[in-house]
Amino acid sequence: MQGVRRLEAFSDGVFAIAITLLVLEIKVPARDADFLPALGALWPSFAAYFVSFIYVGLWWIATHSVTAMFARVDGSLLLLYLIFLMTIAFVPFPTAALADRLESGHQTGLAAAFYGATMLLPTLGGNGMLFYLKFHPRVVGRPELLRAWFGWNAFISIPIYAAAMVVSLVATPIGLVMYALAPAFYALTYVSGRIPLSDE
Repeated sequence: MQGVRRLEAFSDGVFAIAITLLVLEIKVPARDADFLPALGALWPSFAAYFVSFIYVGLWWIATHSVTAMFARVDGSLLLLYLIFLMTIAFVPFPTAALADRLESGHQTGLAAAFYGATMLLPTLGGNGMLFYLKFHPRVVGRPELLRAWFGWNAFISIPIYAAAMVVSLVATPIGLVMYALAPAFYALTYVSGRIPLSDE
């Protein structure tokens, strides 16, 4: 279990850094600007920060259940988890890019589609780990957790994000709303208890 604990510690560190970097992308208004109007003009940065913070935070919550499945780790599982963490660490960049384009009003659709693509990557990485666990039961210590995750609710965000990427290109506000709905869905799923979140 030492390998699992080391993985959890490393994972927590990556999540802590990624979620902290999100707020660093919100720039303080210029000293000579009227404070309240300048603050209001930053609404895209605040909105992108809020959605991305909830998104990354929900993935952090989910990893408590995912790592609780592990009886041990092998090289392949470590590599898959590392790829997943890479996608999480990347989230601050598309968040900043989307906020910047929303503020400028230039190519907002492309920026929103890019944001959706990068939101889709952790989902694909997480589901990749689920499939690996399903076909490699030797590393699974709690199969009941795997069964709870391996349902339609684990995969519904894939078509949501894919559809939102397309919608963002032609109707950016609707696409942005769709990006916010996927984290909201998983938040409700966790609260309802359909997905076990602890290893107790």
